[in-house]
Amino acid sequence: MDKPSTKIKERPLIFVDLEFTGLEFQHEIIQIGAVVVSQPASTSPLVGRGGPNFQIIKEWEVKVKAQHMEKADPEALKIVGYTDEKWKNAIDIRSALEKFNEIAKDGVIIGWNIAMDFLFLKKTYAQLDLKPTFHWQIIDVMSMAFLKLYKEPLTEFRMSEITEYFKIKNDKHHDALADAIMTFEIYLKLCQISQ
Repeated sequence: MDKPSTKIKERPLIFVDLEFTGLEFQHEIIQIGAVVVSQPASTSPLVGRGGPNFQIIKEWEVKVKAQHMEKADPEALKIVGYTDEKWKNAIDIRSALEKFNEIAKDGVIIGWNIAMDFLFLKKTYAQLDLKPTFHWQIIDVMSMAFLKLYKEPLTEFRMSEITEYFKIKNDKHHDALADAIMTFEIYLKLCQISQ
């Protein structure tokens, strides 16, 4: 029996970054950033041979109220720049994910070291008994960088090292929307590297 097509080349690409109250599964999402990118067929010289043209459709970010701030890792909060003032207009996680569902509908989730973000998303959707609207396939830009830049003098393959390598301006590292935008920019640079 033939399986239906995933249509992965026809779906919008959703470049995503999440920030958390810590790195363990007990911790919570406190910021979501997303960049929605089209991939209609084109003759763009970026990827050649009729590949996608990668046009930004939408940028979106939201700060989320943590339910259990007492469990937060102080170092994680420091890294993301958390303050009560910056998060004063934060919304609850259910509202944030409902809005994310609208933005990411039918899209392919792409991110830097995306496994962690994807697992946190799936965990949180399950806890809230919400069904995600995004596609089940995901793409990891860090894995692409590791493959394409393996022979370069890189040692960490952290986003900061790769943005420096590509001379991509990186002023707001660990801000969800800024990191989603940087992931998209790294993705474009990697697409320019021949196999």
